[in-house]
Amino acid sequence: MQVLLDEQLTADAAERLRRLLLDGLARQPGVGVLRLDGQQVLSVEVPCLQVLLAAAHQAVTQGCLLELYRPSPVLKEALRLLGIESLLSVQTDARDEAS
Repeated sequence: MQVLLDEQLTADAAERLRRLLLDGLARQPGVGVLRLDGQQVLSVEVPCLQVLLAAAHQAVTQGCLLELYRPSPVLKEALRLLGIESLLSVQTDARDEAS
């Protein structure tokens, strides 16, 4: 299953994101993958990063994977600045690898 993350991952969006991710995880059978497409994220705040980390932990607990796919530069930088990029499975596409 793939989820396209909103452009604005602000504190106000955290509860909506939490519900979206919990619903997505509930639909994943055992070893499924919930792929979060982060290419259009323009703004991200700590509450949404907390939600992402909590969802990643929940995914591991239920035996599946939460994968952050094609994170925008803003999202990658936020993860790096907080030192949490290694706590999420981050994938890029071939175009990202070439740059």
